[in-house]
Amino acid sequence: MLICMTKTVLLFALAAAAVACTAALAGAQQPVRTNLVGSVQAIDPTNGQIILQTDDGKTVKLTPQPGARFLRLPAGESSLAKATPITANDIELGDRMLARGEPSDDKTSMSASTIVISARPVREAIPKAPATAAAANRPGPFGFGYGMTTEQVVRLLGKQAVKEAKDDRLLLATAPKPHPAFEEYMLFFSPKQGMLKIVAIGKTIQTNGFGEEARDAFIEIRDALQRTYGAPNTHDFLKSGSIWGEPRDWMGGLLKNERVLAEFWDVKSTLPSHITSIELEAKALSSEEGYLRLAYEFVGWEEYVDSTKAKEETVF
Repeated sequence: MLICMTKTVLLFALAAAAVACTAALAGAQQPVRTNLVGSVQAIDPTNGQIILQTDDGKTVKLTPQPGARFLRLPAGESSLAKATPITANDIELGDRMLARGEPSDDKTSMSASTIVISARPVREAIPKAPATAAAANRPGPFGFGYGMTTEQVVRLLGKQAVKEAKDDRLLLATAPKPHPAFEEYMLFFSPKQGMLKIVAIGKTIQTNGFGEEARDAFIEIRDALQRTYGAPNTHDFLKSGSIWGEPRDWMGGLLKNERVLAEFWDVKSTLPSHITSIELEAKALSSEEGYLRLAYEFVGWEEYVDSTKAKEETVF
């Protein structure tokens, strides 16, 4: 009951703030402005755009105007006089938001002059545990948020970013926060939990039979990951009985899947990104071309794979 009451207070606070915001910004003749109240569904850090799911069920893309005000109201407050300035970087997925600005003719977008975030009551700000992937509260690797839906990803990046959409996956040409070493991003989705796995596919690396350039690129990405997630488990070996043991045959062994160069992170703490494991692997396209493959798995991925296999086996 306490949580329900605080959510009600939060809703009325945002509604009251809309009135206060209207009064505060009234004055000289200006283009028609309106207020929107809802929850943040997606954030594009590259251009600052925000996808807002309004309380009446509409999806609106917000673009902050130059010099737009970003404010945060204390929990339960409705007066903008008590709001404190914040920046766009302080906004998180799931935040309750009031946006004021000029809507487009079709009402699907808004040029926002003022954005107000309402601080969550303490009972809401400290969740016991995310019951579903939708409880994610901030972007993860490459700017993709754990539990995002395919619709949210497409709205965030645009349809032009989708190279292929099939079954439970999307192949994308870019990411909210792309890395120059990677050229494609494969996302895997659960119908109930949203995005549960990311596979980043690296650009082609021109190298020699010794694999020097490929190994240098591998080490660079490994070291960057290590600074964030700690020391990995290293797998660097040639399979027993392989004929590709000469140093000049390093890429040949990789191409024949007889050589392995990979790093694994078994992430102990899944918060705040909900990552459970990371794998970085060197792959070969030929004896002189290679690429890197970087995969992130999130809470619920293994269970989703198991349930999918169980469904497939029901045909027997």
